[in-house]
Amino acid sequence: MTASGSDREDFLEAELTVLLGKHECPVCILANETEQAVLSWLATTNIREETTITKLVKARGLCRRHWGEVLRRRGGDLGASGSRVVSRIAEAAAADLGAGDVTRHSECPVCASIARREGSVLEMLFAALNEPHKLAAYRSSSGLCRPHLALAVELAPEARSRQILIETQRRAFLALAKRLDGRATDAHNRPLAIRRAIALLVGGRCEEESTPNDHRSPTARRRA
Repeated sequence: MTASGSDREDFLEAELTVLLGKHECPVCILANETEQAVLSWLATTNIREETTITKLVKARGLCRRHWGEVLRRRGGDLGASGSRVVSRIAEAAAADLGAGDVTRHSECPVCASIARREGSVLEMLFAALNEPHKLAAYRSSSGLCRPHLALAVELAPEARSRQILIETQRRAFLALAKRLDGRATDAHNRPLAIRRAIALLVGGRCEEESTPNDHRSPTARRRA
């Protein structure tokens, strides 16, 4: 049994409520959850489903990074079914050229899923800013990362929301600057504090251990 759209939205809203007041960008956290779920789904036998294949061919495949992630999760081999999918994408790309379309580009389906999740989360955040207890939690938090702040300010429905977002972020960045000035953070806590600061400045998840993967969302990578 699958959850209805309404149930999923209720769950997302509850998850956002929990994340308000944390030290990481809540949009990054929820966008990353979506990215990992879609990549895991693509890396399984679901790539054999005709609806998935059709979407991949229509989009002319994934972006370079997400193809790399799917390959990594499958041990570097897409298998026979994956090979046929890439073959169909190559045929479609050849048809584009035959039609004189040299620049055809469609958005990576994984990136598109992340962008939709980012939009949903921001809409819920704007609504949360009108609820006193959620507003208080947000104001006491580290706010958003810079890329998602820029997107939120661009999409905010009213001047009040934009002002709250900007004022909260300014306070958060000043607090970060003070905490990392060499005196306010002890050596034991400094690595995590630095990772949190960098995540807020450039976008992405704050990992307990550094990894070679880029955990920024497509929005963060585009706006970096």
